[in-house]
Amino acid sequence: RNYYGVDEFATTENVSKSGLCFLSDKSYQVGEVLLVTCPYEKGGHNIEVRCQVMRRVDMQGTKQQIYGVRYEK
Repeated sequence: RNYYGVDEFATTENVSKSGLCFLSDKSYQVGEVLLVTCPYEKGGHNIEVRCQVMRRVDMQGTKQQIYGVRYEK
């Protein structure tokens, strides 16, 4: 979820103890703060974590980007 409360369900590429990467067709800016729930389970007890976008790579030939985000403490 972004600053404006817009939700998105994205595909997670990988997860580490310091952050994660996900694939999206939405546009986020490096430095933007997001609220991330990973993993997400509908109806489950999900925990949101503040993250900051650290990297954005446009996927050639598609409308998608891959984002690297870092968990904020």
